[in-house]
Amino acid sequence: MGSHHSKTAVTCPVADTSNDPTIVPVVGNLTFHTLSIIIGGGCAVLASIVAIFLIIQHATHFSNPAEQKQIIRILCIIPSFALISFLSIWLSSAAEYLKPGLSVVEAFPLAAFFLLMSTYCVPDEDLNSRATFFSQLQLQNRKGVAQGGGSLGWYRQRSFLVLQFIPVSILMWIVAVAALATGHFCSTSNNIHFAHIWVTVITTISTIVAIMSILHFYRRMKPTLQPHKTMAKLISFKLIVFLNFLQTLVFSFLTSSSRLKPTAHLSASDISTGLPNLLLCLEILLFTPLFIYAYSSSPYILRGHARSTPSAEYYMGGVGGLSALWDALNIVDIALALFTGSKTKISSRASGAGRMSRGGYAIPLGRESPEYGPDEMGRRVYKPRGSLQHLRDEEA
Repeated sequence: MGSHHSKTAVTCPVADTSNDPTIVPVVGNLTFHTLSIIIGGGCAVLASIVAIFLIIQHATHFSNPAEQKQIIRILCIIPSFALISFLSIWLSSAAEYLKPGLSVVEAFPLAAFFLLMSTYCVPDEDLNSRATFFSQLQLQNRKGVAQGGGSLGWYRQRSFLVLQFIPVSILMWIVAVAALATGHFCSTSNNIHFAHIWVTVITTISTIVAIMSILHFYRRMKPTLQPHKTMAKLISFKLIVFLNFLQTLVFSFLTSSSRLKPTAHLSASDISTGLPNLLLCLEILLFTPLFIYAYSSSPYILRGHARSTPSAEYYMGGVGGLSALWDALNIVDIALALFTGSKTKISSRASGAGRMSRGGYAIPLGRESPEYGPDEMGRRVYKPRGSLQHLRDEEA
């Protein structure tokens, strides 16, 4: 009985480092590890400074809370990624515990981006207003052909498919840490007896589902989203997410299959941990200018009534923008969106029919002019009856 178990037991392969080349410096007396700490740390600091500056700009010019709190959340991906990547280089022994955290800090900005697009479609954050809008938006099939009924069910499905990435990534981080602590993770093997392969596969599927759902939503609502530079926002954000996703898969495969071997300049730890995290630090700094362009605070700076935003004529970020930062940290809206998104059993066909206006905007039948019109910045938006914006228009 004992011999049977010993023959069938699966063990995590341990790399034999006895024959590895002796590590020699790359430049001067600096090894690749030391050089990676210097370069990665410098890139992480520079990228974080720029991102924090942008966050402060939005927080101190907090004139449109519904949009700007989502933008602040999205911008947090830069310092978060930079910090985890740098720590993974510096503390290589803790890298396996930190690595799954990248998916977590990626999931929240991804959810914020989806909610930002939703806010562009319906500036009023009230869930009833948003439900009204999408229930009256003409339902389309996969080929874009209009069908009877509204799109509330479709919107809630998209919400759930995007926001599911948050609980899944958190759960996978907990599983990874627990498996590492008990010796059941084994990043050097793709054997199904270890947690590594399952964490990688589940996280990959969850990421793909979230990204594809965002792309589907953008394609469906493109006419409404175009005036907001949404494509630039999507590209700048998606590039970091995609590269992290791609690098995770590539390096996970290469290290677990032993296709990359240590050299005189690169140790096994440098290959599995240092190199991918150094690349991520460099990429974060490289894409920072795109974030500066796409998530500029300029549209929210009040320069008289002509530049005032739909939701306010004064800044609401509090002293030093602290209230704005707290608003961004408060994830109640994300939790509510996840909860309502899980109600996918609600039939979108039960909602009223709608049609598209000539400009490509969804206009419910029988409610054309009173609830749609330009905001103070000239953008065509949905103004539900009873909302602050609608009441202002009637008073004017």
